[in-house]
Amino acid sequence: GDALAAFRAKGMTLQAAHVLESMAEQALDIGDTARAEAWLKEALATYRNEDDRVGELRVHDGLIRAALARGDLAAA
Repeated sequence: GDALAAFRAKGMTLQAAHVLESMAEQALDIGDTARAEAWLKEALATYRNEDDRVGELRVHDGLIRAALARGDLAAA
């Protein structure tokens, strides 16, 4: 939370997206799929806006993990 707020306050959007990914990973680890997906989608929007293809691919990996956790094979 603190790192995310600090990066956002400084306009460091890519770094904030990295923090969102880390937070989403932790949320998935404890079974909070909905929160993880929200953070991943936010990170994905940032990566798309910044044209960061590597970041986009990483987030898609997380979204696949979230879909599998929900049992949604079609989304995965």
